[in-house]
Amino acid sequence: MIPMLKQIIGFSLRKLYLIEPLYHVKFLISQIQNKKDNNRFKHEYPHAVLPPDFILYESFGRLNYRRYYLNGKNSASYFISLFEKHISLDTKKICEWGCGPGRVIRHFPELLSSKHAEIFGTDYNKESIEWNKKNLPGINFHLNGLNPPLPFADNFFDALYSISVFTHLSEQSHYEWFSELIRVVKPGGILIISTHGDAFKEKLLPSEKKEYETKGLVIRKTQTEGKRTYAAFQSPDFMKKLIGKNTVLEHITNRDPNNKFTQDLWVVKKA
Repeated sequence: MIPMLKQIIGFSLRKLYLIEPLYHVKFLISQIQNKKDNNRFKHEYPHAVLPPDFILYESFGRLNYRRYYLNGKNSASYFISLFEKHISLDTKKICEWGCGPGRVIRHFPELLSSKHAEIFGTDYNKESIEWNKKNLPGINFHLNGLNPPLPFADNFFDALYSISVFTHLSEQSHYEWFSELIRVVKPGGILIISTHGDAFKEKLLPSEKKEYETKGLVIRKTQTEGKRTYAAFQSPDFMKKLIGKNTVLEHITNRDPNNKFTQDLWVVKKA
């Protein structure tokens, strides 16, 4: 009953355009709650350069420096292991689309130091990209728009991944951006993208669950597409339709005990 009540309250707040103001209040509360541990982290990891608090919170959804930094490194290791099941990363071009302030991509140069790979990050948040360029060496950062195209040639990357970006896009943007990601990846290249799958159905209202089952995609709209408060939920059938003629190498669900990530993961080979 309590989870459903939370969803009803959230739906009402979205209708009244109060989600984003509430989001800023939650940010301030998170600052207070994590202050002690964040100070301890800065003492224990004095060389860990961190982005400004709100940029960090907006990209990560919480303001805990320790979890941001160490979980980011664990996620980087996990994504590298997923890629290497299907492709060698030696001397390859690798990109994170929607890199934010570099929580995951910042660890790639160190983890792939022996591979001589070229690392790229791209995002539509100008503040994040500017901060990344100044503070995260060894990575080529680029600014993109909310809509395609990306500033890269056709068939440019060998491997590309995206963490919790499709989870904040409209239906039209799903198709436009997936086509764009396919464009910039080489034939035979690997894409990994994360989505909200069946495990997130419990977060949906009854009307949304019906839409999820029939249409395969639920969009919770706020004023700004691309923000954390704009949410999309994708069924496996919808994702297979989106992926089209490209090959699904792995669909690792949120409930899979081997999944070290909190969302569904789709590992796709470009046709």
